[in-house]
Amino acid sequence: MAWRGRWTPGRSAPDSPLWLTRSLWACLILALALATAAMAGGWDATPHGNWDAWSIWNLRARFLASPRFASHAWSPVLATYTHAEYPLLLSSFVGRCWAYGGAASAAVPAATSYVFFLALLSMAGGGIMAVRGKLAGLLAALVLAASPSLLREVPAQYADIPLACFMAGALVFLLLDRPWIAGIFAAFAAWTKDEGMLFLFLFLAVTLIFKRRAILAAMSGAVPIAALELIFKASLPKGTTSLLSSSLPGTVHRIADMSRFGTVLSAYVREIGAMAVGWYHPLLPLIVLAVALRFDGKRRHEMAMCFTLAGAVLAGDFAVYLVTANDLNWQLQTSLSRVLMQAWPLLVVATFAGLNRFQPAPAVAPTPSKPPKTSRKKLAR
Repeated sequence: MAWRGRWTPGRSAPDSPLWLTRSLWACLILALALATAAMAGGWDATPHGNWDAWSIWNLRARFLASPRFASHAWSPVLATYTHAEYPLLLSSFVGRCWAYGGAASAAVPAATSYVFFLALLSMAGGGIMAVRGKLAGLLAALVLAASPSLLREVPAQYADIPLACFMAGALVFLLLDRPWIAGIFAAFAAWTKDEGMLFLFLFLAVTLIFKRRAILAAMSGAVPIAALELIFKASLPKGTTSLLSSSLPGTVHRIADMSRFGTVLSAYVREIGAMAVGWYHPLLPLIVLAVALRFDGKRRHEMAMCFTLAGAVLAGDFAVYLVTANDLNWQLQTSLSRVLMQAWPLLVVATFAGLNRFQPAPAVAPTPSKPPKTSRKKLAR
């Protein structure tokens, strides 16, 4: 859609020299090649993905691939290991591919995770390209492609990369004044993982606050898919409880325990620091660009909307950790790095949505030489 130039911001004059744009394209292709080569090692080492991939998502896909055993995907007998209450988008997609192919190839879930990763880069980069120009879009995609923690989640074959893709897509289409499509993406996030339900609620709340006229269109896109998930959770996985429902008893006591605040906060700081590899941290490019280009005062509304949504997602996850009935340290160690990667693309999109456009230095025009003096006699002739 950005390529077809449907949005006025994308029709502006080129915002960077051609050589710089081509250089960034080359850097992005090189980064993707290096990232893919690194992922290939992970696929060879764990072809069926990490623990949750083969014990939850891919196992449920195996059941869904066969009509005779489809109901096992939400059976309470396997609820302890497969989380029967989890949404079905990822597992059903993999199961459908296996059913069409006639074999449960390990390449299918690996390819699914990789394609969602490419879709995440394409939507984040393409959306920023349509809003803030080519240079900003390429830089946004490059920042995501050079995020080590994000790359590590792709070979794991968990649902976090698809969830991050849908969350970023919802924000991008909201920026591009396509609330109906944005609502569809937000609902797909809810149909992918339980954290997506929180995102859908926050997305609609932020839309109501910052784009009140678009709330009906956003809801019209979100309601059909959200209704599908509610029907699934209410009817099929009977006898199972979600994380929040099992944490309701004793919630007030856990919230009143101030030591839990310190534990969760220190874990957040530690995991954000762990996103670095050596001297490089993915936040560095954002900080450098923010200092060099500054933020556009005319886009305060859009920037506030994006950062509010990203901050609300992080705060919501923070609250879930506070009330969880599971062992807090275990819960943080096994999930926080993935939870942060769900929100990381939102922060990248929010930052680039507010940056000033890159303005190339104007060409210095040569000083015109003074016309030669002509005598009055020559003029008379």
